[in-house]
Amino acid sequence: MNIKPPQLAPPLTEVCEFLPLLRRSTEESRDELEQLHICRADLSDEDISAVSFYNVIFESCSFSRCSFRKGSFIDVEFRNCLMSNCEFDDGYFSRCRFSSGKWLGSSFIRTSLKQISAQDCSFQYANFDQSLLDGALLSECDFSDANITRCRLKLLQFQQCIFVNTSFFQTALRGLDFTDSQVSRLMVSDQHTELAGACFDLFQAAELAKLLGIIIR
Repeated sequence: MNIKPPQLAPPLTEVCEFLPLLRRSTEESRDELEQLHICRADLSDEDISAVSFYNVIFESCSFSRCSFRKGSFIDVEFRNCLMSNCEFDDGYFSRCRFSSGKWLGSSFIRTSLKQISAQDCSFQYANFDQSLLDGALLSECDFSDANITRCRLKLLQFQQCIFVNTSFFQTALRGLDFTDSQVSRLMVSDQHTELAGACFDLFQAAELAKLLGIIIR
């Protein structure tokens, strides 16, 4: 799959003290931050909502319980970041790359994610309810106990991902190939219509047969 990478145009200003920059931007009523390389920022319980990030690298940052609600991330790369229990609801991501990060319990409700790639990331307990994923390559990522519910999926590809106790309630999986991923105890509707047209191997199919009450001997 051909995913457009972040178009990071140098020079980027290196920022090691992100909070003062953020507060100064708020005081000046600026809602855009661009051309930055943000390193080792460590923030908890901060309101960073409605801020747009353009041409930005977040590297080795730790954000806990921060709100990025209604934020935009365009041409942004997240490298080795910890973003636990953060809120990205009603947000927008375009041409973004996620690598070696942890997004445990973060919320992406009603968020648009277009032309994104993620590798070696944990999205355990994350909530993507009612979101759009349009052009996404997800490899070696963990979606255990995540909610990928009532989503619209377009041009989405999984490679060696983990889906254990993952909810795909009211999300059509037609055309998706799960054969090289770990699949167990998926949660779908009683009619199981979400699974129609998705590709699974024989062992995964045997696991999914339990949803139908079928016993395979």
